[in-house]
Amino acid sequence: MKIFKNFFKKIVQIFFPSVCLYCQKIISYDGLFCKECFLKIKFISPIKCKICSLPFAKQKNFGKHLICLNCLTKKPFFDETYVLYVYNYIIGQAILDLKFKDKTFIAYKIANFLKINFYQVIKDNDYIVSVPMHYKKLRLRKFNHANLIARNIDPKKYFANLLIRKKNSVSQLGLKRGKRQKNLRKTFEVNHRYLNNIKNKKILLVDDVMTTSTTANFCAKALKKAGARKVTVLLFAKTLDKSYRYIKAYNIE
Repeated sequence: MKIFKNFFKKIVQIFFPSVCLYCQKIISYDGLFCKECFLKIKFISPIKCKICSLPFAKQKNFGKHLICLNCLTKKPFFDETYVLYVYNYIIGQAILDLKFKDKTFIAYKIANFLKINFYQVIKDNDYIVSVPMHYKKLRLRKFNHANLIARNIDPKKYFANLLIRKKNSVSQLGLKRGKRQKNLRKTFEVNHRYLNNIKNKKILLVDDVMTTSTTANFCAKALKKAGARKVTVLLFAKTLDKSYRYIKAYNIE
């Protein structure tokens, strides 16, 4: 059976070769980008804030309990964040193709990358949920890209419709932190049918990209309010502005 699967996979690669999502170069392996484009993508540093995953450029020592000033002074509702890549124009192209060009295979590949890199994190959580989309926007888009990623990370743990979006808020794109918070206030809630399912559970919240963490924070707030014991955020990429280089790390151990 395994031999047949490998043979079939090779046939598919011959007739339908993978191409780099950024430069369109044909690639001989099952990935999103060619080697040249991939080398321009940075992984999130392991020396980072335990809560929001902000990397510390000036910190040289590893630590399990390093947190940034923002999380120290105003702790988010989520407890931990795990991110694969630093967002850049190449990552952005993959996300745009997924969301607006119906290239849903990208979601499966993103899910696979997250499974490989964060296997233990996924295993340690009871349920997997995604940032929900309002039904009106879903009708236009036809699918929720975050749902596709979350469902394919672990179909058995994926909890569909646990978290719902009550308000069809405007796009967060281009909004500053204050306006993002105002835009998303009272937007998310846990589906009342599943309130008993969430009590004292550890929830893995999945999304594609984190910019200011506002969306993840309001989702986590709704989950915690409904009784979730812990909320961990799992992301494909995180945006960083130049100021992150000067952020100081605080060890709370």
